[in-house]
Amino acid sequence: MELFGNNLKHYRGCSGFTLIELLFVLGIFTLLIVASIPSYHAIKENVALKNSSNEIIRALRKAQNDSVIAMGGTGHGVHFASAGYTIFEGNDWATGKPVNEYQLVAGIKIISGENSDVIFDRLTGKTSCKTIEIGLSDENKKIIAIDETGRINVGD
Repeated sequence: MELFGNNLKHYRGCSGFTLIELLFVLGIFTLLIVASIPSYHAIKENVALKNSSNEIIRALRKAQNDSVIAMGGTGHGVHFASAGYTIFEGNDWATGKPVNEYQLVAGIKIISGENSDVIFDRLTGKTSCKTIEIGLSDENKKIIAIDETGRINVGD
């Protein structure tokens, strides 16, 4: 008794994919991967920029909250340098006490607002208006705006 009957002879003649067909498919996959690399790089930079702006907002809110609860009996603020920022305790950066220091992700820098301070008033959390711009370039940036009531907004 034959399991496959006469169909076995039919399948012996088929050879599957040819080398040219496999190379053609591999070539198409290679082109798709090469074409997607710049998009992946741009997405990666945008995610890093968004994460950095969120970290700065968290630092600003921490300084504001510490001022509102009058931690240490004084106001708190954030000092911005070219490659990072520092939360400090006190009424100005020069005489204040650093609390936490943070570095920006490689490639991201403070475009506007470098060497400036955002100081929140004790108990009220109010501050003077400030705008901090961070980014990879003048075209790819985030603008963090702090108004006099201490509200923090982010834009492009």
